[in-house]
Amino acid sequence: MINLRLNYRDGAHIEISGDPGNYTAVFENENTGEEIWRCDIGVGEWAKTYQKYYIPWRISILRDGNKIYQTSLDLNGKRVAVFIESSSLGDNLAWIPYLSEFGNKHNCEIHCVSNLGYLFKDSYSDVTFISFDEYSKNESSYFAKYRIGWFIKENAESNTSLCPNDIRTQPMQKSATDVLGLEYREMRPIINGLDQDRPKKNKVTIGIQSTSQAKYWNNEDGWNKVCEYLIQKGYDVVDIDKDKVFGSPEKWNTIPDLAKDDTGNIPLYDRIKSISESKLFIGLGSGLSWLAWAVGTPVVLISGFSKPYTEPSEGVTRIFNPDVCNGCFNDPSLKIDPSDWMWCPRKKGTPEQFVCTKSITPEMVISELEKLI
Repeated sequence: MINLRLNYRDGAHIEISGDPGNYTAVFENENTGEEIWRCDIGVGEWAKTYQKYYIPWRISILRDGNKIYQTSLDLNGKRVAVFIESSSLGDNLAWIPYLSEFGNKHNCEIHCVSNLGYLFKDSYSDVTFISFDEYSKNESSYFAKYRIGWFIKENAESNTSLCPNDIRTQPMQKSATDVLGLEYREMRPIINGLDQDRPKKNKVTIGIQSTSQAKYWNNEDGWNKVCEYLIQKGYDVVDIDKDKVFGSPEKWNTIPDLAKDDTGNIPLYDRIKSISESKLFIGLGSGLSWLAWAVGTPVVLISGFSKPYTEPSEGVTRIFNPDVCNGCFNDPSLKIDPSDWMWCPRKKGTPEQFVCTKSITPEMVISELEKLI
């Protein structure tokens, strides 16, 4: 007779107690019947799977080749923790929507650890947003735990123990459905208290700053010419970046002279209000563009750093030049070096450095704006 203690916090974890003997633990995918792993295990010993994302586990215990115990993962009524392992605004907006779907599918109690949970806690009444300390104090009460994040090793390989697919080769939102075992579809998050009927002003908000020069629109004439066009059309153009000037000594980036300066460390809810009353938002592949998409304001997204499939598509007009070097973010052989502000892995030090966005002309952007306006 044996007893099996198990949980699914960062993988399927089992511990055997009871009659001494030589046992074999077999871990299978119940839906497909695929055997994923087996190992020998004795009384007082434990085993844990390499895979830490959701798999519909079926665990069997064999003694002398005979099956003496079998159990399947059942989350019904259980408490499940989901960690959003990124403090980035865009990442949280991308991944939060799928937590509620997972909870409804498995009829389980979802607790989410996220530094931006305050943006969503009233909109997702079936998700409890907690701090890391709250989780740590009550860890044993959680039957399962899953982590959603950027899992890239030092050698630039994807960490397949935490996510089955490489985040760089697919839509960013799909990382969440991969980890949670859900069918992927693009989903907008629901932000607390969002007023979808807020009257629109004759205003266009923009965000020109980012976290690496490769992500910027590196056409020197671009922003001011677009601002000039919009102002001639009668729009106020307002820059809502946190910083008026940002970058490094190698390259400082300043907001356009023709844009109204609303930069500063302003609460996100004020940014949401400003974006939601705008006719358009124009930005980069950054958090403010994800926020505008979440709010429902049409987005014009200028980027060559990432492939168009990376960011959302619904309500987003993508300005991208496929005829030049592009998409270094999505290349699995490359790893971003955050210590190098001028990171451009293929063209650095040549006249074509940042050609992915240098080659995007203001006329290309204005052409798309004319269709939207």
